[in-house]
Amino acid sequence: MWQNTIGKQIRRGNLNLLFCNLILAFFAIAWLSLSFRSLSNQFLGPQAIDTAALQKIIRPQKSFRYYYQIKNAILSPPIFLDLYISSDKATQKEIKRDVISFYQLMPLNHALLVVKSSSELPTQVPILRGALVPLPAKIRAQIVEADSQTKLSQLVLPTMFDTERFQGTGPFWALLLILPLLGLAFWNIKKGLARRDDYAQHPLWASLRDYGRPQEVADMIESELADKGSVITRGPVIITKNWMLKRNAWGMQVQNLENLIWTYPFLEKTYFYFVSLPKSHTASLLFKDKSLIVIPSSQKDCAAILATTAGRAPWALAGYSEELAKKWRKAPEAVIAEVDNNKHSLKQQIGKKQPGSGI
Repeated sequence: MWQNTIGKQIRRGNLNLLFCNLILAFFAIAWLSLSFRSLSNQFLGPQAIDTAALQKIIRPQKSFRYYYQIKNAILSPPIFLDLYISSDKATQKEIKRDVISFYQLMPLNHALLVVKSSSELPTQVPILRGALVPLPAKIRAQIVEADSQTKLSQLVLPTMFDTERFQGTGPFWALLLILPLLGLAFWNIKKGLARRDDYAQHPLWASLRDYGRPQEVADMIESELADKGSVITRGPVIITKNWMLKRNAWGMQVQNLENLIWTYPFLEKTYFYFVSLPKSHTASLLFKDKSLIVIPSSQKDCAAILATTAGRAPWALAGYSEELAKKWRKAPEAVIAEVDNNKHSLKQQIGKKQPGSGI
C-alpha cells in the first residue's frame, strides 16, 4: 500500500522531519550538557567557603561546585590591569584606554590567590562572590615578569577567583531559548514517528481528502504520472493532465487544476552593487484556496508552462495586471467567484471538458 509517488513523498517528508529535529535535539542536548555545570552553579548560588578550604582546591574544574562566597576578604591594590587601547587608524596615535579587568591578590595561609574583577575592589570586602577557576598561563606569566625581585610569584596559587563569571543573566536567556527548541524538536520527532506508522496523520494525506478517498486520489495521480507525454516537470513541480504537484522539504503540495484561478509570468531583475544580474523568470499560479505555486524556469519554459495550464484550465485568468493584483489583495473571493462563473459558462457551452493539451 502507498507504493506510489504520494507514498514516497510522505516517507521522504517524514525522514526529513525526523532527521532535522534529531539534529536540533542533539545540539540542544549537547549545549545543555556542556553548560549544565555552569547553569547549576548559577541557579544554586554561591557556596560559603573559608580561605583554608579554598587554598586546598588545586583543580577547581574537577569539582561540580565552583561558585563560592568568602566573608571578610582582604585584598591588595591592583597588581596589573587588562587594558583596551583605542588608536587612530591613520596616525596610530593612542586616543584612549579603557580598563577591562583588575587583578588583585588575596593573601591566604602562606599563599596568594589572584582575584579578577571588572572594577577595583576595596582592600576589605565583607562578602566576596566569584568562580574559582584555573589561573590562565598568560596571567601567571605577567605576574612572574612583574615580580622579578621579591619572588612572591612563587606563592601564587594555580587558581583564580573570578568575580565576573556569574554576573549578568545571559545564561538564563540562552536557557529560555534552548528549552523551547528542545521541546519543539521532541514534539516534531513524536509527530514524525506517528506519521511513519499511520499515513493518515500526515498533512499530505489530509489534503487529498478534499478530492475524495486519499488512496483513490493517489492512484489517479499515479496513473496520470505514468502518461509521460502529458507530464511536465520543472524542478520540484510536476504538472499532469489534471494535477499540479510541488515537492517541499516535508512532503508535497497537491492541487487540482480544476481549482486554478489565475496564472501569470513574473520577471525579476536583480542588481549587485549597481551591476545587473541575469533576469529570473517564474510562472506563478494561484488556486482557490489562495495558495501560490511559483515555478522558476527559463523564459521559454515559463511560456510553455502557462500555455499548458491555459489549455488544461481555460477558465482561469491569465496575465498580470495591477488592477487584478489589487482586486486579489482586497477581495480574493470576488475573483474566485468570477472564475467560477467562467468555468460554469464554459461547461454549459461545450459540456464538461477534460483538460489535456500539452506543450
